[in-house]
Amino acid sequence: MYQTAVRLMEVLGTEVYINFNEFGSKVDEVLKGDTTKLAASEKKQILDTVSWYDEEADKVIKKIEKLNGQKLSDLLDYLGCAAKDLPYYGYFPSSTGSDQGKKANTSFTKQKPTCVTVKAFR
Repeated sequence: MYQTAVRLMEVLGTEVYINFNEFGSKVDEVLKGDTTKLAASEKKQILDTVSWYDEEADKVIKKIEKLNGQKLSDLLDYLGCAAKDLPYYGYFPSSTGSDQGKKANTSFTKQKPTCVTVKAFR
């Protein structure tokens, strides 16, 4: 795992990233390009070592959920709110290429309430 971390530092350098998702994608690209296999726990350990909480960093996107019809209705009933209130619960409306212009399928980006700054290998 140490050799993998050193390789990542060689490729990514010591640049500071304010977008954890972007940094994670770059790490994935390097690992894929090197055909390096890491267990999810090993990758998480490396990412956790070089990142820390920062209020000014971009929010970490956990996943994108497509909410429509019954799924959306169930969530709104569970939370006891209207669709316009979903950002208060961490669900932010977003449009993807296949969803643009369609009202039937609404995508919401679920974001973790933390922000992370990554300084690649401080």
